[in-house]
Amino acid sequence: MNIKKENAATISIKSPIFARAILLIEGDSPLLSNKNNFVREDEKDKGLVERQTPDERYQSSLYPVPGKKDVYGFPAAAFKGAASEAASGKGWWGAANIDGKRLKGAVQVLGDIIQIDGTLSRRRDVGKIRGVACVIFRGQFSDWKCELPIKFNESLLSLDSIIAIFNVAGFSIGVGDWRPQKDGNFGMFHVSGIKPIE
Repeated sequence: MNIKKENAATISIKSPIFARAILLIEGDSPLLSNKNNFVREDEKDKGLVERQTPDERYQSSLYPVPGKKDVYGFPAAAFKGAASEAASGKGWWGAANIDGKRLKGAVQVLGDIIQIDGTLSRRRDVGKIRGVACVIFRGQFSDWKCELPIKFNESLLSLDSIIAIFNVAGFSIGVGDWRPQKDGNFGMFHVSGIKPIE
């Protein structure tokens, strides 16, 4: 049986325009590293967890930068997650709210652990997990900054828009423990500049 095709439509798909840049991030409040840093008091007293020194617990809160000795950073995914949350936040953009899903598809933060440059010290806090008292030893970066390499689809978002999103993310969401998203004021940041990737 012969099928006659009429009025066949031509589909034209434009290739995306990709670009790269490095966002120069500057911390506005100390960044608290949050990798494996909780020990419950009741577990410690009962001997249910491995006994570690405060320094060992502090070390376990840090994210080592692969291939660099005694150099630490923070997950790239945390910065992208903050930007995605900021882009989804209603009321932060006025009438021109940006879709968080669109940002996820338009911007990629390159790398795994982003090196953090700043003053690193050991911090001790007492908190609660599920109502149970905890002693928390973790790393604190003061006067910190980092370089955030990104690849983005210029067809969907301009670099100016991306910078605006990350600035809102740094103020309203933050990264690390006790960030604004979690009712704290740590881990706040802003984009202080950009530079191209050669």
